[in-house]
Amino acid sequence: MNTNKGNYDDLTVIKYIGPKMQSWLREKLRVRTYQDLAALSVNQIQSQLSTDKKTVARNNIEEWIKQAKELAVETRAEDEGILSAVESADFAEGRLGRPKRANDWEEYASFVIYFEAREINGERQKRIKVFHIEEDKSKVWSELTAENFLWMLDQAGERPTSTTSQPYRSEQLEIAEVKPEPDKQPVKEARVEIKEVRLFQPPEAENPLAVGNGKSKQPRLNAGEPFSLEVLFSLGGEAAESVAKQHAKYSVNVVAKEALSKRGADLASSEPKAFVEGKLDYRVRMPEATLGPGVHQLWAMVSVQAANAVPNFLQGPSVNVL
Repeated sequence: MNTNKGNYDDLTVIKYIGPKMQSWLREKLRVRTYQDLAALSVNQIQSQLSTDKKTVARNNIEEWIKQAKELAVETRAEDEGILSAVESADFAEGRLGRPKRANDWEEYASFVIYFEAREINGERQKRIKVFHIEEDKSKVWSELTAENFLWMLDQAGERPTSTTSQPYRSEQLEIAEVKPEPDKQPVKEARVEIKEVRLFQPPEAENPLAVGNGKSKQPRLNAGEPFSLEVLFSLGGEAAESVAKQHAKYSVNVVAKEALSKRGADLASSEPKAFVEGKLDYRVRMPEATLGPGVHQLWAMVSVQAANAVPNFLQGPSVNVL
């Protein structure tokens, strides 16, 4: 598949790049082709992101460059007639470094949701902010409704179309209360408990600059310089041993929310890893990341790919980046 038309490649085929980010890359870094993106370094991209007060996880940028290099090779090979149709399909299928398996999960839309509250004249007000990361779009709602979910589904390209243009029925989006049948026992759950979020600058430092457990003071970081995060968590609950024995996979995500603009973005994500039988305490060192100037609140989330596992959020350190 050669998407190079008029010397412009479609960058949105690359994971984590949506139309808004594609426009930004073209405007700010003159990226027109896969080769242009492949020629950039992670530091070059992060420097421009920092200048424009945008935040993208370092491992996501590394994935951009990796896929751009593979697409550049594929496109050049197609242009030169080197690959046959079958070889080209095989190459594209293995673009992420291994053949795609039928049961693999693949992200195609990412959302960050914040539940916020404030008190004015003794009155407590609440709102919900939702960010669609790939499209750089946001919404603010007073509550979650069926229409709110429809907006998210629209962004993900999941709202069905039909000749009658009938909307979703609200009943389809309601979460029903599931009651156990009299002759069945309630499902046992496993629960994640995040203990700490640690921050290291430089990344190889032995002692953390800050510990996010609600007790640490606000540390200072150097803008544009890499740092690393470490998340400590435990697996508990009645089904903890069972989930670990099944070698269910877990993943860790850290989101940064800038205090002034109130914008949030994915800061670092771990590759899915499998639990170890008999082990309930885990320490995950995240990929290196950078932040632009400002005060940023970090949030960590640990999720488990098991139906009876409950994820956990923890407010990590608030950092002042100079």
